[in-house]
Amino acid sequence: MLPVFISFASSFLLVPCFTRAAQRYTSPMKPELEEHSFKAGTPSSGSFAILIAVLFSALFMKSSPYRGVYVLAALLFSAVGISDDVLKVVRKSPDGLKSLTKLFFQIAASAAVLYLIKERLALYPEVPSLIWYPAALLYMLLFTNGVNITDGLDSLAVKCSLPLLFMSAFLFASVREEALVLAAALLGFLWYNAPRASVFMGDGGSHLTGGLIALIGLLSGRPEVILTAGLIFIAELLSSFIQIFSIRVFRRKVFPIAPLHHCFQKQGMGEEKITDRAMIISFLFALLSVTLVKGRVV
Repeated sequence: MLPVFISFASSFLLVPCFTRAAQRYTSPMKPELEEHSFKAGTPSSGSFAILIAVLFSALFMKSSPYRGVYVLAALLFSAVGISDDVLKVVRKSPDGLKSLTKLFFQIAASAAVLYLIKERLALYPEVPSLIWYPAALLYMLLFTNGVNITDGLDSLAVKCSLPLLFMSAFLFASVREEALVLAAALLGFLWYNAPRASVFMGDGGSHLTGGLIALIGLLSGRPEVILTAGLIFIAELLSSFIQIFSIRVFRRKVFPIAPLHHCFQKQGMGEEKITDRAMIISFLFALLSVTLVKGRVV
């Protein structure tokens, strides 16, 4: 598995380079997260190392029929997130792209990827396009935004992604290389992102990770299995959605703060305890997803 080792080595070697280069280009923390004030000044440049590691490794994935769409998805989704990160730095604000603008670009990136899956790779021929495209688009948006929202504590998004990716590699030979290349890039990044993090992956890294996880799920032919393994991302996303909906409709909060990991932190739970417990839950969801294939590796 040469691409996997290349991915880890590239990420591991590149993260410190981009961290040093981005020391002067940081964005402030959100004022409502006073517990994170000590993290101010931490660069969000990990996305560049993860992206380059994935792209460079893809050059060696010569036997994979999905290499083209994998590279395209990595480029498009990371571009959406990096645009958000750059705006935060330029504006010196914790807010980047407006929500609707970000959603528009996410939909555009997803549409390009889904077209290749359905029309060029000719997957899911039995599902009518009028049903498949909306469902697949929702699937991609769930993972992209779910991982993005989960990326709020040091190493949280990575620790929740790894069990899912390793499970995907174990169950689905058709996307094994793709899943392991992403996992290896995240492991190289985790070396520096473990608490206390010296670098964040930023929206660029979380968009890339979420987009590729969704892609792997669709390419596997069993998206419901990957969705089950990634339920922790869906829970985080739903907590934010419920909070926003309740505030706008009922003028009241359901949670002290959303998403869930910040809610637990406000209740006094330590950051490392939250991330470790989230990883355990992610492993349990990954094990649960294995039961959906009834013990058959495909």
